[in-house]
Amino acid sequence: MNTTLSEDMIVADSAAVKEAFKAYRVFMTRYEELYKLIVITGMETYTQDQIFFVSYAM
Repeated sequence: MNTTLSEDMIVADSAAVKEAFKAYRVFMTRYEELYKLIVITGMETYTQDQIFFVSYAM
């Protein structure tokens, strides 16, 4: 396994998640009130930000 390639992929993945989260926060500043009305069964205690990362992990 090429360690350098793996490290580069990890850095790229981390950067992509960071940028996706920034874009998500910009989106949510505009539409957060609308999305607060949507409830996902079993995830009622999670914040919208937590749900973002759970969906990323899936």
